[in-house]
Amino acid sequence: MRTMRMEFLKRTEATFEKGCDALLGRNLKEAVDYFLAAEEEGSTDASYALGYMYLESIYFDFYAKKAEEYLLKAANKGNVLAQRTLGCVYMGMFNTMELNIDKAEMWFRKAMEQKDCCSLACSFLFGVCNRPYSPYHAWQIIKKSQPKNFVDYLQTHYYYAEILSRKRGDGVSFYLKPLLSMGLASARLLYHRDDYSNIWDGGIDKLAQKKNPEAIFRLAESEGWPQRAIVHYQEAAELGHREAISKMGTFWERLSKKLKDLPEPLKNLNAAAE
Repeated sequence: MRTMRMEFLKRTEATFEKGCDALLGRNLKEAVDYFLAAEEEGSTDASYALGYMYLESIYFDFYAKKAEEYLLKAANKGNVLAQRTLGCVYMGMFNTMELNIDKAEMWFRKAMEQKDCCSLACSFLFGVCNRPYSPYHAWQIIKKSQPKNFVDYLQTHYYYAEILSRKRGDGVSFYLKPLLSMGLASARLLYHRDDYSNIWDGGIDKLAQKKNPEAIFRLAESEGWPQRAIVHYQEAAELGHREAISKMGTFWERLSKKLKDLPEPLKNLNAAAE
């Protein structure tokens, strides 16, 4: 009986790996068919992969609830990749569900219990799970990661680009370009410097126009004119972006003591900071 179980698991794993190979070869329909077959056989990696494809609009149209459904199915069975991804989802890393820091921390902690170094890096990247916000520490940790499969490889490349963009390091385009060629939605959210603007094709602006809080925050971070940056920070804060709320609170502390006539965007800083 045990031998039969082992053989079944090997077949399921082989089906999942065929899906990864098809995804690598850009045979998206074939990849989905293999993942669905493996998922029906009980593969949590396949559930994770399908959820990730919904998140990133790979083959499927973006569907937040379907992505969450697949990821939760895998995460609740202990799949560390799905647990980490849910942490990122609830922190607003993807163009997905509303911010939920409590859920994000819960899933990051579960993944870290399984020694997932990418989750530890994300805890520093977001400043959650009782860790300070530190892109530097996130980068030192993420460099030690070993992707478990091709889907995880794509996601890990995104973490590299995200962390480097925040610590203003070189090499962002190196990690972003293969993701952009795959059409990953998260890659279009990232920005680096003006000299990398040719790889964006206006993606960040388009997402900001759709009231995506992370995109609006990125516009604020890249804005060279302070008053315009404040407008973007306020808009992102009102949409619930955690870092934008923190920025607004800092602005209020520093500027309310020095300025008598605050510009219009600063009038509601205190409420936003709360």
